[in-house]
Amino acid sequence: MPVYRKHGKPKYTYDFQLRGRRFFGPTGTSNRRQAERILEQKREEVRAKLKAAASFTRRWTYDARDRCLALLA
Repeated sequence: MPVYRKHGKPKYTYDFQLRGRRFFGPTGTSNRRQAERILEQKREEVRAKLKAAASFTRRWTYDARDRCLALLA
């Protein structure tokens, strides 16, 4: 269950995995529906960050490859 309350605590915690990595933390609310909305916001934030990081890595790899090929030519 991605949104849950720890035993004896009034506020919810989110917990999910994306691309093999685990993300978790406090939602700061004791309302389950609001906690689920916060979970979805966190998922979108993480997806955007991972997508940006992957894009940067690909660009950097192609730039390095092109520089190496230019040196060999």
